[in-house]
Amino acid sequence: MPLIDPFTAAVSMCSACAASMDTEPATVTEEPSDDCFTLTGLSETVDLDYRAVEESGFHAGDRSTHTDEFFDADGASVGHLLGHSWKVLKQADGRLMAFYREEIDLPDGQIQTAGWIDVNAILAGEWQALHAVGTGGRFLGKVGVRELRSEVLRKRFRANLVLCGAVSR
Repeated sequence: MPLIDPFTAAVSMCSACAASMDTEPATVTEEPSDDCFTLTGLSETVDLDYRAVEESGFHAGDRSTHTDEFFDADGASVGHLLGHSWKVLKQADGRLMAFYREEIDLPDGQIQTAGWIDVNAILAGEWQALHAVGTGGRFLGKVGVRELRSEVLRKRFRANLVLCGAVSR
């Protein structure tokens, strides 16, 4: 069974937010129209506690806990997260898949993320996405996506958050 693509799901819920995804400029924007909230072009630092089953390489069975902080273009902190990952699936083509679960705290609310990440894509510096759900504050009831792309492996990511009202479009 194919995995659901969170990017496509978010676009179908909030077409106005699609232009905010996969962006490089280090800007923080909010989209009040279409009931969407976006934070794009964030820098994300990672404090990682990695537990490997073998010393060399990445393997099914590896797991980690990470405490990250998000920064805007001016270097101001705009939030943080606590996350967990488990490398649990090695596909027939050798690609390693990890399941992620994160709790994000921003000044005016909370977001939870979960989903599959292709470890090989992260190692190659490619964008990956997790489903995101607003669980508190101004984000409550919004759904969308969290995107991340590794810039310095296990140390720094580029990140985007896009959440839209969960009403029919």
